[in-house]
This record gives sequence, C-alpha cells and structure tokens, in this order.
Amino acid sequence: MALPQTMAQNIAETLAHIGLHHSEVTVLLALLESNTTERVSLLSRRTKVNRITLYPILRSLSERGLVSSVEKGGVLVWRAIKPSLLVDYIERMQEKLANDIGKMREIVPFMEAKSAGRERKYPSIQFFEGPEGIKKVLTDTITGNPSKTIYGFSGTDATYKLMGPWVRDYIKRRVASGVKRYEIATGTPTSRESQARDAQENRRTHILPPGYPFEVEMSTYEDKVHIISFAEDYPVAVLIQDEKIAQVMKSLFQYIDKSLEKEAAKELSASKA
Repeated sequence: MALPQTMAQNIAETLAHIGLHHSEVTVLLALLESNTTERVSLLSRRTKVNRITLYPILRSLSERGLVSSVEKGGVLVWRAIKPSLLVDYIERMQEKLANDIGKMREIVPFMEAKSAGRERKYPSIQFFEGPEGIKKVLTDTITGNPSKTIYGFSGTDATYKLMGPWVRDYIKRRVASGVKRYEIATGTPTSRESQARDAQENRRTHILPPGYPFEVEMSTYEDKVHIISFAEDYPVAVLIQDEKIAQVMKSLFQYIDKSLEKEAAKELSASKA
C-alpha cells in the first residue's frame, strides 16, 4: 500500500539525513510500502532502477541492517525491516552522531591550534547546491561567526519563496545565539514587513528605493562572504573565506548603508518642513 505523499516525503528526508543516497531511499521506501518480500525483477519495475544497479543498492541496505533477504523457490527475495525497527535504527545513528560530535569537539581545538598563524595563499571557496546546501551556508553565519555580526544584501522575497518556513526557524536560532544582522533589502512589501520585525529579530534594515530588484543574498561576517542565488530552477550558494575579500564587501555595505541612512534622514526632514 502506497504511503501518503507527505509521509513518504518525511521518511525520504529523514533517511537522507542519516546518510542514505537517493537511490537507496527509493528502494527502501518501495520495500516499506510493499510490506512483503519482493523479487529483484518486480522491485526493479516498481522503482525504475535497473537490476544491475539494484543489487549493490540492496547489498548496501542489507549491510546497514535495513533490509533482509531469503531464498524462496530458488529465488532470492528482499524485505524491509519493520517500521518500528527503522525508528530504532535512526535513534542508534543519532547516538553515534552525538558521540562523533563529542570526539570532533575535542579534536578541532588541536587542529586549529596547529593551523594558527599559517598564511593562506589563496581564498577558500566552497560551492553548495540546492536548498539543503543553502541551509548549510546560512547556518554557518550562526555557528561560524564568533563576532556575532552579519552585514548583508537581501532579496527578501526570493529567500522566503524558496526556503519557506525554514527562514523563520533560522531567524529564531540566530536571535537565540545573539547574532545581529545589518541588512540592505529590496524595496518590496515583504521586505518592509520584515523590517517591521527588526527589533524582535535582532536586525537593522535599510530598504533600497524601488527599481533595484534582485533574487540573491550577499553577506559578510568574520573573514567570509557568501553569495546565494534563490533561483527556483537552480538554487546555489558560494562561500568564500578570505579576509581581504570580506573587508571589501563590508566596506561596500557600509558605504551604501550610510548613503541610505542619509537619504532617509533627508526625507524625514523634508516631510517635517
């Protein structure tokens, strides 16, 4: 019996988070939905994964303990573990990850001390694809930002359109971590609604005049600059770590920010005259 689409999507996301590849998720979901043993030939037709590719996928899932096999009438058939055991598996993975995090926290200071003072000849550039990649880049503005300050240009409408409710969760985490954002945003109703929440969202926003739309975010913090395109057909993010590039970005932001502040002051003065 096919699972409701929302449930299937939730399971797929969870399995991806614990390290399963897309093809492994597809095969495991098919077996979970069938709730019985399946021949490779039938499973191949259901998942549209060819048999040559299917065998190593099933072996990988078997090694993880997520599927089992048995011979019936001289033919090997496959079955997924019970859903309750799948929950146990995820909990075990969570415990392992928690242990790994503890180990890494002990190792990182040693590694950073070893690399301190070394001259970086070239900027560090990382490329991320899709909404999940963008989430990693934005999360770094919280977890990789000891100064707790961000300066950025924001295409607010495009951000909310692509990332949806996750943006609210990110803002809550940023506020809880004490990270303040100085923002220059496009002149749209969504940006102005966001600006109205500046006080509770630990942000200070200046709005660009109409006629300067963009669907990207460019921000700088510490010695990093990220550029994010929220284009629905191909969302991507680039994270650059270089002190000089970050300083240029910060200087550019501050110049435009002060210019907008002066214009706002002139408009306010003129309205009172």
